[in-house]
Amino acid sequence: EDQRYEVDELASSIPSDVRDTIEVDSNKIADKLHMVADKIKSRGDALDGVLPFITHLQDLEANLIPWMYDMERMVNSETSKGAEAPENVQDKMSLLKDLNEKIDEHKVDVDDVATFGESALEFVTSYDPENLCQSVVE
Repeated sequence: EDQRYEVDELASSIPSDVRDTIEVDSNKIADKLHMVADKIKSRGDALDGVLPFITHLQDLEANLIPWMYDMERMVNSETSKGAEAPENVQDKMSLLKDLNEKIDEHKVDVDDVATFGESALEFVTSYDPENLCQSVVE
């Protein structure tokens, strides 16, 4: 109780215009902190909304990249072989046609990874903590 009395006495010794200035400045700081917290929460909510798509993108990439390497090896293997006999040319053409069809079947996945990957990367890299804090301070 003695401490409270001392604090009250000290507070009453501060001129009212100084107390008003302190209160106004405290309110401004509180408002800025609230705005920063709201922006951070908003960014967090946006990232939470994007997270399932990022996870899906990672799953697609995890399956697509090894498949692409396998396809590349198969195509390189077939194109590096010469056609020893005329009857082998038809077999090689058929095999290359099958490989091309397999590649076309995965085109949608490749396009999705490319398109969504770019969008997600742009979204995530657009976050600039210094800019966020600076815009709130001003």
